[in-house]
Amino acid sequence: MGNCCSSESEGHRYHSGPASGDGGAPYQVPGLTRVTMRPTKADQARREQTWRSTGIISLRDQLDKALPPGLGSHAETARVLDATNNELADISGLSVLVNLQKLTLTKNRIATLPVDLLSALGQLKLLVLDHNQLATLPVQLGQLTKLEKLSVVSNQLTSLPAGCLPPSLHVLSVAQNQLTSLPSEQLPTELEELDASGNRIQVGGRAGGLHPPRSRQRHTQLSRVSAATARP
Repeated sequence: MGNCCSSESEGHRYHSGPASGDGGAPYQVPGLTRVTMRPTKADQARREQTWRSTGIISLRDQLDKALPPGLGSHAETARVLDATNNELADISGLSVLVNLQKLTLTKNRIATLPVDLLSALGQLKLLVLDHNQLATLPVQLGQLTKLEKLSVVSNQLTSLPAGCLPPSLHVLSVAQNQLTSLPSEQLPTELEELDASGNRIQVGGRAGGLHPPRSRQRHTQLSRVSAATARP
């Protein structure tokens, strides 16, 4: 049929022709250009009703550069938000979702974590920031006393400032960054799993200074310490 064919799925239309070349369209079929279509008012109403009834706000794969308006109306009910694969740089608007417990922001353009946002999200238990542009983590992150899992894979971290890791952490993933050291005294005593592979950590006589942190009652056994695979 040549270039006359097009298909529609989940609010996105694909037209035959050259690829857009912006490198951001997920799951784009070669030779098809993705055009993101705005949802109708009815679609938006149904989506927000689903968010409200489930407590899950799904914003995956929207290619959005900004958070949608009206998030504050979900402040009481939202427990989970997934905005994977967008173009978000400013996430300060999430501070209205004070009851969030799980926040996933993989594959965006986040270079900083707003201090006000961290102060507002005191209920977080899981925070995933993989594949962003973070060069450091703010000390205020350490104030998230309910955070159990933190993943910052494939960013631009060169160090972890003292105090930036909450004492409640059980799982920490900082693989594929530019870390040169990870002193054991900075690791939370409750830590059970650590992945620091793909960094520039210098491995010395005692595994580059990476050791299970000492708990008051026991040595925490890290189930996965992958820092030994330092990049050249």
